[in-house]
Amino acid sequence: MPTYRSSVSIEATPEDVLAYVRDVRNLPTYFDRVTAAEPLGGEAVRTTSVVEGRTTVGEAWFRVKEGHHPRIEWGVESPNHYHGWLEVDREGRVCSVTVEIHTDRVPDEAVDEAIDRTLFALKDAVERSSAG
Repeated sequence: MPTYRSSVSIEATPEDVLAYVRDVRNLPTYFDRVTAAEPLGGEAVRTTSVVEGRTTVGEAWFRVKEGHHPRIEWGVESPNHYHGWLEVDREGRVCSVTVEIHTDRVPDEAVDEAIDRTLFALKDAVERSSAG
């Protein structure tokens, strides 16, 4: 199962980053394929996404794990066994956000590019949000 991983530094507190990403309704602001996301209760969420020009509505799971290294975990039931996590760690006056994705999809450079786009969009959204 291929694993994809990337990190970015964000000029915000880990608490600000976690507050932003734990609200699934913010997904469309930083995940370019997701056009809508809503909590369904418990760990269930409904997402609307556009992949290769096709709109798809589906359910996924999304959970927050508190602790010394807080993280968000998510996944969908699919033939690709897609799941991943986002972890926030303090780095002095900024924080480091790492995303790791696991999927049975054939290794693809486009996945690495998509993760980087997502991380930089998240960085922009959180820093704008934190600035007021």
